[in-house]
Amino acid sequence: MHLGQLVMRVRRWRRTAPSLVLLLTSAGIASPDRPTVWGFAQPAGAAANHSAFRQLLIMYPRSGETGTSLAQRLADEIRSRKLTSDRVGVLIYGYGRFTPPLAYDAGDAVTLDSSIAGLANGTPWLASGLPKARAWTDAFIAEYRRLQLRTGLPSPARFHMDCELRLPKLCYQWPDASGLHDCWDTPPLQVFDALVADARWSTERIPFAVSGGVTWRTLREIHELGGAPAWNSALPRSAEVNRVWSRWFDAMQRSVMEGALDQALYGPVREAWPDCRSSEFAQSLRVDGALQADGTRRTYRDFEWWLNGWMDSAWCGAADLQTPAMYVCGTSFTSSDADWIDANLRIDRANLDACLHSFGGADPSTVTPWVMLPGTKLPTDETREREIDADVLDERVAMMRWRGLSEFQVWPGASAQDWTRLARGVDAVWSAEVFGASLVHGMCDAPDLDARITRADRCVANVTSDAGLIDLRVTVRGEAGAAGPCARDRVLVHVEGFGQPGTLF
Repeated sequence: MHLGQLVMRVRRWRRTAPSLVLLLTSAGIASPDRPTVWGFAQPAGAAANHSAFRQLLIMYPRSGETGTSLAQRLADEIRSRKLTSDRVGVLIYGYGRFTPPLAYDAGDAVTLDSSIAGLANGTPWLASGLPKARAWTDAFIAEYRRLQLRTGLPSPARFHMDCELRLPKLCYQWPDASGLHDCWDTPPLQVFDALVADARWSTERIPFAVSGGVTWRTLREIHELGGAPAWNSALPRSAEVNRVWSRWFDAMQRSVMEGALDQALYGPVREAWPDCRSSEFAQSLRVDGALQADGTRRTYRDFEWWLNGWMDSAWCGAADLQTPAMYVCGTSFTSSDADWIDANLRIDRANLDACLHSFGGADPSTVTPWVMLPGTKLPTDETREREIDADVLDERVAMMRWRGLSEFQVWPGASAQDWTRLARGVDAVWSAEVFGASLVHGMCDAPDLDARITRADRCVANVTSDAGLIDLRVTVRGEAGAAGPCARDRVLVHVEGFGQPGTLF
């Protein structure tokens, strides 16, 4: 073992009461302890043969293709890649949106005549679509298991899905000249008018994910359960009078879609392969909305709401894994004097902690974020798109490790250089360990500061500093074979929340 001591000076951050993130990157250190990193695309560069990386098998159902046919094509792909059971992760692209139908089946459309285009974009009702999706999944599983018995095909380990079922359907276009857009403003409220006017509002029961399982309720009962928030369809959803309704509507449709996926996919997969775990991108979350010590609530801020920074919500997912998205949040989420990158990391941290601490707490191994790779831009305001750089990716990797996560997904693809950077970051973060930490300047009333900083997870330590800067001495323990005592290592101790007497979480 090599031991080295480093004294780092950490700048004072503006925000109070956030968490500690430790980023330790090293060269030449190897360890068998690595996370599982599922890739949306084939890793390149040094990551191509990295033990932590696994490429998801993304299957694109052809129009009208049966579950039996897709299972056969998946089996062919697995055999051609010579994959073993722990390397089989499946993503059926467009499941529920296209083939098979689930959320947007014509038989579940509203019955009220209207010229509003948004009314064609789906309803929470599933009497027509759900049986079709379940039958398709049953055929897929039956054929795959038949091939397992016949050819020794390995069992899948993951179904990391990307269905993106929303009501109305998701879209990412810029607003029109009026500042409104079907996906973000008026139509969702008018869609809801049509739902209330439909006879099924108080008669058809739909699967609704709640803490501990799925319950079947009418849309009217779900609305009442959520406090029956009022709405005014003459105004956009961002109007003050509609914001409570908007948060409820977002949470409702996510819980309904999770209930639908549980009935059509998660449940059948669990029954067929008990060790296989399923999830849905940025939706399979269990966030309770509870009040926290700092006065904020545990909610989820979705990058999809880049135009409406006031928007956040809490809901229950039904999948085996929780999948928050670490992507790019818009400037509407931040104050004008905030650093945009810092603000994004704070949102990442808050979303991650909401998943970890809601409903009494979750096992960190069941939280598997989607992480955006460098090179892809997303909108941040009405006129600009931005991307995350590699340094921010390193900090996100560190944030996950020090919260105990063991798995995440990366999207979409990246250059060989960026894949290599990610591989090195994973190696560095997972091969180094915070062995000890002590304050050189400032004051701390926590006698077990070492343990608290090592955990970096909701551990309270009151710290003050007259200078506004805190020095930490960190002893880093790496594996034998490193080039000298932490030589060539870069150790960044990233501490937020220092300043006036505050709380380090």
